[in-house]
Amino acid sequence: MNIPNIGQGMVLGALYDARKDTSNNVSILKGKVPPALIVSRDEPGFSTKYITSESYKDKFDVLDISGNLKVNVLAGLVKVNAQGKYLTTEKTSSKSIKMSMSYEIQTKLEEINLEYDAMIEYINMDTLSKTDATHAVMGFMWGAKMVCSFEYTLKEGESKEEIKASLSLAVASVKFSLDGGGSLNKRTEESSKEISFQFSIIGDIIPQEDEYPTTVEGVVGLLRKLPRLARAANEGKGSVLVYKLVSIESLRDRFKLQRSLDRVVSTIELDMIAKIETIFDTIVENRIRLTEASNDILEYSEFVTGADVKRIKKELRVFGHDEESFKSSLKKIVEAMQC
Repeated sequence: MNIPNIGQGMVLGALYDARKDTSNNVSILKGKVPPALIVSRDEPGFSTKYITSESYKDKFDVLDISGNLKVNVLAGLVKVNAQGKYLTTEKTSSKSIKMSMSYEIQTKLEEINLEYDAMIEYINMDTLSKTDATHAVMGFMWGAKMVCSFEYTLKEGESKEEIKASLSLAVASVKFSLDGGGSLNKRTEESSKEISFQFSIIGDIIPQEDEYPTTVEGVVGLLRKLPRLARAANEGKGSVLVYKLVSIESLRDRFKLQRSLDRVVSTIELDMIAKIETIFDTIVENRIRLTEASNDILEYSEFVTGADVKRIKKELRVFGHDEESFKSSLKKIVEAMQC
């Protein structure tokens, strides 16, 4: 079982509870495992993805998050790190057009070789036999990942479809440049000069201030530096991209410990997860509409009645209360399922 690193901060040997997608970093290892018992090999590779919407489904797909982990993130039960913070970004204006792409490089795989008999000396058998966790971290995939977002706020009289086409061309050209190693085409360069996009970079390896891009060409240049930025962290490995987990029962079998009664990991049905994602998307859309309507009324308050001003302020308060109530209820329901 593999899970993406979005903020768990787990070490080698850490116990993991797949019911709650949490770890207290209690380890089944006794001390540091010698390098001779760890498989370590270069795993060079890269992948690019881009999305044309900012729906939660698309954002989860970019970060390879699936199943219960999606719901635990939405319910606020999993705290995200720099890489996972892309999930918390939301549009704040109906006039905003935003597209994003991720660029991920892999550098090295490190994994404990459980086949070595000598590993028995480094396993805390008492912890392994008594733990209520479902898995333990037995390896890492190292590398680096950045999510770059391109955003533009429509001005009066501008065509939304034309701007979307320009944004899509810019993002697709960046992806093509990285996939094929080529340069931006002339059309993209001209379009990026005519339209001033806003750029945001989210990742576990952050560029220096003077490396932060202000143009589409700058984004390509920064992403091409990602391998170098990764080599500057953790002895050239970068940061943890993926945790490689082994089930506790498999480990007990390997080290000839008595199996316990299997704890059932309750999984939420895919159609229910999709409905929850849609609800969160709808919340964002309705919050934007209501906030913009409120701002318009307040801006022209001298032309509307005091009753209308009070009504829109009340609508905002009620919406905020209902949003918090829904999220609180979701959290309680998910927690109850995990018991």
